[in-house]
Formats: sequence, structure tokens, C-alpha cells
Amino acid sequence: MANDYNLRPAKKGEVRNPNGRPKGAKNKSTQLKRLLKDLAKISDKLEGNSKQLAYDLYDIALSDYITGEYRAVSDHLYFIDSADCIKIGRSHKVDTRLKQIKSYAPDAEIIRVIPNAGAYEASLHKRLDRHNVRDMEGWGTEWFNKTEEVLTLVDRIQSITDLHYLFGSKEMGQVELIFRQ
Repeated sequence: MANDYNLRPAKKGEVRNPNGRPKGAKNKSTQLKRLLKDLAKISDKLEGNSKQLAYDLYDIALSDYITGEYRAVSDHLYFIDSADCIKIGRSHKVDTRLKQIKSYAPDAEIIRVIPNAGAYEASLHKRLDRHNVRDMEGWGTEWFNKTEEVLTLVDRIQSITDLHYLFGSKEMGQVELIFRQ
């Protein structure tokens, strides 16, 4: 909980968390990178539900690694079409979110939902910022004009793998190729 003590900067030499991360402990990024490589090594030995679970875990871990966002609950990325705009958002319950959106955009329809890819929302917003609809009061900042660039990008993104390639590193793209074989 925020208070005056924890909101002020630490003084020089002051230790605020003496029991912090132990020396030699890996950060989340390093741990995720290791997990991704380990999953790639074992994926060909898995079958059925185990293989699907490994794919799901891989997608979540790669999203977290690429975006640097580590969450306990992974949101889904969604694209919604309404009038002359496309909404790019994230939600754990997309159907519930659609009902909320229909209160101010009754013609809203889901174009696509990419499971466990919510971490990419900010990257997509940044990439499409110049197409953002800013003059529609009450519509928020997640709506974009239906320009050729926006429609092409939305059409191009069919799965979380497409997002990995669009925003990921070359190294992780190579691990992805090994994993998906």
C-alpha cells in the first residue's frame, strides 16, 4: 500500500529491501528464455494434451519474454469492428467486454481473438498511433480508423505466432521455428 515513506526516493546508500533478490538469482527474462529453449527441446517428445499444454505455455512465455510484461493471468488480444473503426484491446473475458462496448457502439462485432496475447496490445497501439481515433468522445484510445495499414495489419495477425514474429527478436523467432516443427 502506498504511503509517504515508500513513495519517496531512497537516500544515497539507503537499502529499502534488505532481503531483495539473492545474488545470482535469475531475472524473469532470463528464466523465460531458458523455459522457451527447454520447451523447444522437448516438444517433439510430447503428444496429445501434453503437447497442447506445452504450446500454450510456450505462447504465454514467449509473449511475456518479448513484451517484458509478466502477469499471473494472461489476457486475450481482441479486434472489434464497429462503423468506421477497429478496436484493439485486451481482456480476460472478451465476450463480457463486447457487451460493455455494445453500450456505446451497438454494431460492434468481434473480428478475432488471439488467446494469451494481451501483452501485445500496447505494441500494436504504438505501431498504429497515427491512425488512432481521438475525436470520438467516450470511445477511448483503443479505436483506430479503418485505413489500409490498419486493415492489412489486423488481417495479417491470425495467431500469437504472427505477433511473435512481428514484435519479437530474431533469436526467439528461431526458437519458435524449432518449437513449431
